[in-house]
Amino acid sequence: MNTFIRGGIFIFFVFLVVFVPNLFYSSDKIKSSRVIRIIDGDTVELANGVHVRLLGVNAPEKGKEGYDEAKDYLRFLEGKEVMLEWTKEEKDKYFRDLRYVFYGKRFINRELIMNGLVNEYIFKEDKYSDELRGAENFAMKKDLGLWKRSSEICSDCIFLRLERDSVKIENNCAVDCDLSGWMIRGRGREAIDLDFFLEGKHYELESFNETGDLFLWGREGFVGMF
Repeated sequence: MNTFIRGGIFIFFVFLVVFVPNLFYSSDKIKSSRVIRIIDGDTVELANGVHVRLLGVNAPEKGKEGYDEAKDYLRFLEGKEVMLEWTKEEKDKYFRDLRYVFYGKRFINRELIMNGLVNEYIFKEDKYSDELRGAENFAMKKDLGLWKRSSEICSDCIFLRLERDSVKIENNCAVDCDLSGWMIRGRGREAIDLDFFLEGKHYELESFNETGDLFLWGREGFVGMF
C-alpha cells in the first residue's frame, strides 16, 4: 500500500472520529433531565412526562414493609436536575425508561441498595452489576433497612427451597411455627404473604413464578436469603 493510500485512510478515520462521533458513542446513553415527581421507591417522573424505572433495583410494592421508606428517600430529587444513563436495556415491558440515576457525584441506584431500602435486581449484566451486588452485601452484613434481622424463635430454623414453580418451606424446629404475617419474595415483584401454622416439617406453596434467590421475612424482620 503506497503512502498516498495510507494517508487517505488515516484522514478518513480521523474524520469519522471527530465529525461522526455517534458511530463510536451514543450521546443518548447519558442525558440530563429534571425530576418532578417520585412515583415509588424505584420509579420517578421527569419534566417531559417520561417515567424512569431505576435500573438494577427493586423496591417493595405499595402496602408492603419498606415501601414508604424507599419512596421517601427519593423525595429529595424532586425539582432536581439529574444525569440518566442506560447501558444494555433502554425500556421495560411497561415502556418506562430504564436508567441509572446520578445526582452530582451520588449514584442513586447504589445508594438505595446500600441503605437496605431495595434489593438488587439485575436484568442484564453490565458495568455496574458488581457494584450493585457489593452494595447489597454491605447492607445485609450491616442489617440495614429491609435486612434488619428478626429475633423470632422460628427465624433460625425455617428454610426455603425453590422447585420449578413452587416453594417448599422446611421447618427444622422442634416446635410448630406460626408463620402468619411472614412473607416470601423473589428479587422481582412476586411475593406471597403467609398466614398459617407450619405443623410438621414441610409445606409446599405452588404457583410461585420467581427464579433465583428467595427472601423470607418474619413479623419482626428479615429471616434469610435462600
